[in-house]
Amino acid sequence: MLDKDIKFDERVDSAAYGTTTLYFNAPKKYLHGKYPEAASCEISVEFPFGKAKAAHASVEFSPTMSDDAGDTDYEWFDVDLPYDEIEELIDIGLKASKTDVEFKFIINDDIDSTDCYKTTYETSAQAFAFAYQYSEDHRIKNAEIEVYRRKADSDKEWKLENSRNY
Repeated sequence: MLDKDIKFDERVDSAAYGTTTLYFNAPKKYLHGKYPEAASCEISVEFPFGKAKAAHASVEFSPTMSDDAGDTDYEWFDVDLPYDEIEELIDIGLKASKTDVEFKFIINDDIDSTDCYKTTYETSAQAFAFAYQYSEDHRIKNAEIEVYRRKADSDKEWKLENSRNY
């Protein structure tokens, strides 16, 4: 069981790396006295899109300094946590960052338009990453990827969020 003082901070989805990183603020005791000058500890849990499980995650800690300019994480290091604690962090982070929006992508090339509506994604970055991978897997070149959004679990019309040529 995790310390009740660990608080979700933010979620970052990277289309470039195909990963989700969840950040948490934790008491400095997690640094085990190694950084006495630290104000607190920042925890990062990173996993590939679609694989939000401890077995696929990496965990890092960083001491955090606080001053008038804000908080600064300054020395990240890998940490081995029990799988049940990693699962708990992932669950907390995903629930805290959940939105009421879902995304899908459409790939338009010279020959066809592929509407990948059967799978929806939690973020625009995830939709772009999966669209790019789909294009690579199906050898689609010189196409446009369009990402659409709508209220999750609704029958509302999809609205264009963003598009990219590649």
